[in-house]
Amino acid sequence: MEGALVWRRFHLWTARVLVLGALSPIFLCGVRAQQQGSASEQSQQKPTSHPPKVFGVVEVPLIQIEAVVTGRGGNSVDGLKSENFALTENGRLQKIAQFGHFRADAEKEDVPIIVNLATPPDPEKLLPIALNHRMMVLFFDLTSMTDADVVRSMDAARGFVDQQMTPSDLVAVVSLSTQFKIISGFTNNREMLHAALTLLHPGYDKDLAPITGRVSDAPAEKNTSDTTADDMAFIGPDETETKIFNTDNELYAVGAFADILGSVPGRKSVIEFSSGIPAVGEVNQSALRTAISAANVNTVSFYEVDARETAAFNVASDAGKSVAHAKQLAELQDSRKLLTSLAQEAGGKYFAEVKDFAPIFRQVQEDSTDYYLLGYYSTDVRRDGLFRKVALKLVGVHGPKVALLRNGYYAPGK
Repeated sequence: MEGALVWRRFHLWTARVLVLGALSPIFLCGVRAQQQGSASEQSQQKPTSHPPKVFGVVEVPLIQIEAVVTGRGGNSVDGLKSENFALTENGRLQKIAQFGHFRADAEKEDVPIIVNLATPPDPEKLLPIALNHRMMVLFFDLTSMTDADVVRSMDAARGFVDQQMTPSDLVAVVSLSTQFKIISGFTNNREMLHAALTLLHPGYDKDLAPITGRVSDAPAEKNTSDTTADDMAFIGPDETETKIFNTDNELYAVGAFADILGSVPGRKSVIEFSSGIPAVGEVNQSALRTAISAANVNTVSFYEVDARETAAFNVASDAGKSVAHAKQLAELQDSRKLLTSLAQEAGGKYFAEVKDFAPIFRQVQEDSTDYYLLGYYSTDVRRDGLFRKVALKLVGVHGPKVALLRNGYYAPGK
């Protein structure tokens, strides 16, 4: 039954991805079960797959929340049990159904770990691996980046793999262009990751080549012979509709990928490199909420990284002198607002004007180094689509502090 539910969920979201193209892996990977001690030895209540629970005729999904507990000096606190936590949703106490402690402390492996994402992984087999590894994804949005941006983000990713990746890190590589592709599943094999990143090099694979950049920060050329034409440079209705469609599809692809990652136990950190998403005011809010909801339900966090050079954000000095420039600035602000919402509401962060990528990777690693994962079935079974705020307190423990890595989720809609 659980397998059927996972497959049904997979096909539902994959249908959205197919709007952009086939979901096709480049590397076919296998899962190596790793014996790191029994799950019961590493967590009081092992977090397994999360099928919905049925109350009457209403299916209620398992909500999972990551919490970091620190003591003096910011050191992590081990040995806590589910009864040491009081979890509330919109002020109402909830019963903790699943509980686990994840700590990235794996040692160097003799045999590489390779996790297949082409089909939904088996959570039971992955759990012993996930308990002491970080799950990180390098996500390249080729639909928005210029060749220079692709090379810059690819070089940053290579630097991470060579210099910052540890034995506790399992890294996957995916891309979005004319198709959404899982280039490599989760692995600690540096050679495989370098091979995956090579496929992203502009011109190496025509199927991965970026299509026309859609968010531009370069000042438009001013028509000195006809200022009226410059002032009338409005975005036509066809172009606006295309941007709405493209952005919605991109957000649905993000949500679809988050749902696929839901079969992987624990926190999954997706570092998405892009050159912005062409948001159109409030029009894309429905697709954005869907992506955020998928991320929160599946314990996926998005770290949005704008790969453009710092100079690209310098708006021309005459930005206020024309309608074209004003619209360009508004487009940039809408894009930043959308990506910031996606990152912050899904437990991640937004980074722009990046000179050094190393601190970003370090931040992602720190956020997933040591955390408790608490799962519960909400007592509020209404399908109202509203945001549910989650809070957590420690019980019977004095001194340590607890912090949630995400503060809630959107309830399912009707």
